[in-house]
Amino acid sequence: MTMQVGLQLYALREQMKEDLAGTLKKVAEAGYKQIEIADRMGKSVQEMKALLEETGLNLMGAHIGSADLDSIKAELEYYGELGVKYLVCGNDFFPYGVPGEVLKRCTVYNRVGEICRENGVTLCYHNHFQEFQRLCRIPSMEWILENTDPGLLSLELDVYWSSRAGIDTVEFLKRYIDRVAILHLKDFPADAPQKLDMFDGVVLPYQQLSNEAFDLVSDKRLFTELGDGILPLKEMIEMGKAAGVPWTVIDQDSTQIDPYDSIRRNKAFLEQFDGMTF
Repeated sequence: MTMQVGLQLYALREQMKEDLAGTLKKVAEAGYKQIEIADRMGKSVQEMKALLEETGLNLMGAHIGSADLDSIKAELEYYGELGVKYLVCGNDFFPYGVPGEVLKRCTVYNRVGEICRENGVTLCYHNHFQEFQRLCRIPSMEWILENTDPGLLSLELDVYWSSRAGIDTVEFLKRYIDRVAILHLKDFPADAPQKLDMFDGVVLPYQQLSNEAFDLVSDKRLFTELGDGILPLKEMIEMGKAAGVPWTVIDQDSTQIDPYDSIRRNKAFLEQFDGMTF
């Protein structure tokens, strides 16, 4: 099976602030054709379309924040003009110990996903670590997957963040591989100044979580390039390919090396696998 490879531009957020056009040109020069963005970067549809045409890049996916019925039509209008096929929601925080609130959100995910499907777009949920906090002994992410329609909500599984939540991501993939549309890849270094499992001493597993928790994981030493760390990425990638997962996206939150060197090294790691299309 083949798998298409994309690059999440969050990896180059600081470079894009200084020179968006120049950054996109360097991404194309590094051999990437498919990109995913985390926001509109202040550009109109016409401006973004011109940048994509100039660099030959294709915008395969876009993050839109939390799923919102009030804004989804505007998101579809903007990204539809750019040919985006995957809209990605996520980074939600749920009241600790209240699974009923998760179920309410599932209703929203289904409705937003239905609107996306009507417009030829797939809605995906991108996880971080907090979605694997246990509510009534069950991770929130499992509540979400078990209470949403597979035809309306897919998963952009960030294997780094699921692993940082103490989840055996390989076992999770075995269970939910049919829900995965995109694998988000980054790696965790062996000499990191924290344990892999954030719920083992970094954050309390029973506390209410918020965006402030990410301040605890902003250290660049907690991230490394693909294949240089301890996550079983090769096994995950082969599982995804065998199951027909169509996309894998490199999502390097932070790096200790030059960011352009980082995206080239990450691409080189994926080039070792048969059937990867850049």
